[in-house]
Amino acid sequence: MPVLDRFRLDDKVAMVTGAGRGLGKAMAIALGEAGADVAVMARSKDQLEQTAEEIRKLGRKSLVLAMDITKADQIQASVEKTLDTLGHIHILVNNAGTALVKPLVPLPGFSEAITRDDLLRVLETNLIGPFLLTQAVGRHFIEKKRGRVINVTSVTAIRAGSHQTTYASSKAAILQFTRALANEWARYGIHVNAVAPGAFHTEMSRKVYEDEKLLKQMHSRIHMHRSGRLDEIGPAVVFLASEASNYITGTILYVDGGYMVF
Repeated sequence: MPVLDRFRLDDKVAMVTGAGRGLGKAMAIALGEAGADVAVMARSKDQLEQTAEEIRKLGRKSLVLAMDITKADQIQASVEKTLDTLGHIHILVNNAGTALVKPLVPLPGFSEAITRDDLLRVLETNLIGPFLLTQAVGRHFIEKKRGRVINVTSVTAIRAGSHQTTYASSKAAILQFTRALANEWARYGIHVNAVAPGAFHTEMSRKVYEDEKLLKQMHSRIHMHRSGRLDEIGPAVVFLASEASNYITGTILYVDGGYMVF
């Protein structure tokens, strides 16, 4: 097969969580540009409809699944609807996530510290949800003896900042989930990898971009001295979803402008 053809995803079906905005939307559209039909998943139906419309303009099918990644029944229903409507699932992108900036114990300058409810909320979205969704899709992958799981971790899984204990811990767990599952499923022809985004201007990181001093400090730690553009995350996901990465599993692809070179 010609090299460039190996990056195509024609006749493939992808599921992308957190696809209503930001990185998830960029990933979903990139998969559509590469030829895949895409089931887009998030809480906000209005945002998902916008993503789906952009994918449909590319000549691809897109299924809108307004759902809560923390609800097991909604996860199962979404997988079943995707299979019923689009026929298959070949690619799963676990992108949905939430962040929290709070100290572990009360500190000057913070009104409150992390609570048990805070911890559970982050873990349910960033860790438990991806586990359950991968489990539900995995039954289909095992039966067909093929599939691609692409988890979205973060550079904070390795280089955590202050007041990020919940988020960094959940993303570190996703990193190890990726490696362990790659080991478990390789014998069934299933590839499990992850992308680890660095600094991107999204709603989750909005406060940093509103503070010129914080933004300058962040860019000073990135070798390329800038944030990533949303259109720079999609190609990494397409690569891991495609036959161009056939001999790759259990890897973490950093998309970070060189931040992890230290």
